[in-house]
Amino acid sequence: MKQRSTNNTPTAGSGVTLALAMGILFVSALPDAAVVPVLRELIVDRYGVGPGPAHWFMSVNLLGAIIAAGMLGKVCRALGQRRTIMLAALANAALLGLMSLHIGFVPTLVVRFFEGFADVAVYAVAFDVIASACLPEKKGSRMGAAATFLMLGIAVGIGVGGRIGNVNPIASLWFGSLACLVTAAIASMLSREQKKVSTQKQSTQQEENQPQRLSSQPVYASCIMMFADRALGGLLATTLPLYLAMGLEMSPAKRGALVGVAMLLTALGACPMGHLADRIGLRASRLLCSLLYAGSLVSVPLWITDGGVLAFVIMGIIGLGGAGLFASSLLLVTRAGRGSGAIAAYHAAGNTGFLVGPMVAGLVLSLTRSNASDPAPFITILVVASLMHLIINAVAVVLVLGKTADVSEPVSNITRIAA
Repeated sequence: MKQRSTNNTPTAGSGVTLALAMGILFVSALPDAAVVPVLRELIVDRYGVGPGPAHWFMSVNLLGAIIAAGMLGKVCRALGQRRTIMLAALANAALLGLMSLHIGFVPTLVVRFFEGFADVAVYAVAFDVIASACLPEKKGSRMGAAATFLMLGIAVGIGVGGRIGNVNPIASLWFGSLACLVTAAIASMLSREQKKVSTQKQSTQQEENQPQRLSSQPVYASCIMMFADRALGGLLATTLPLYLAMGLEMSPAKRGALVGVAMLLTALGACPMGHLADRIGLRASRLLCSLLYAGSLVSVPLWITDGGVLAFVIMGIIGLGGAGLFASSLLLVTRAGRGSGAIAAYHAAGNTGFLVGPMVAGLVLSLTRSNASDPAPFITILVVASLMHLIINAVAVVLVLGKTADVSEPVSNITRIAA
């Protein structure tokens, strides 16, 4: 008992540190989200390019994020967490301000590339700060809460960007630049708290030596999981709405409400689903949430026909499953103890999945050349993608998590959930 008490004191860290880091996640999520509603005005109308090149603007920062994943660990070790977040946020503010100028389409893509590097640096280090300040047994709920703050920031950013864009689309970039300055200001408050947490983390890692050794593989496992989760999430944001519109001829309001329910519960459900992972273990949580997420998406063509109450229930289950998947994969990557570089790689894997999923679905739809109102291709894509997601997660849980994570977790947890 005495050793347990000693462990709690160091790793509890500071509630101020957690609050500051979660505030950073919320505010830093605003800039990218704010440009989504005004993408046409910012890129297509402003520079006279087509919808295809406009997509490049939203994806070119992925390349910056991938490079950041390889460099961020060294940068963070050299500068420290506080300075890394501050400098990345200030750079992001300057780059967004530069994009607000009429510099041309290609230069805008170049600036967007570097903005992606700065953006993921803030995101990854903030998550690392939260993971460092958590008690091990509460890490799932804390990472789930962090995911909630991030996703709420995205939701607020989209709403604010749309409002501002009605007046002046360029103002969405100014708003993002201001949000980055606020992020840097919040990060500047981390200094004293991070000195405490850094010393405390060293003590905790000594006592938690065995889990640290056993978590050498889950970095790539969490990246694979995040890729699969976000690839299926991309279909939830593209293929499913098209199916509801073309296959079921559902009204825009009802389509938006259905997808909105899933997104809302993904955001609000991340914290309680992270707590569930703490209680029942990572393996059981991962299996359960994968079944909820992919299984419910497979059932969409069977039950969602008129947008009634049952349709909203199914979309709500999808949202809760997605929240649990996000929280559990975050928990896995932070348990690996590899710091901000691993989190950046995890983020890049998720962005890649979100890009690849809709691209493959679009390619399949183009190759089939079926009638736009024919629901069969949409159903096939949703079913096949959901089954692939289930297989990937089952393999990861059995072959990877079964050997490297939650080794102290009784197998009865899984059977109890299945029952």
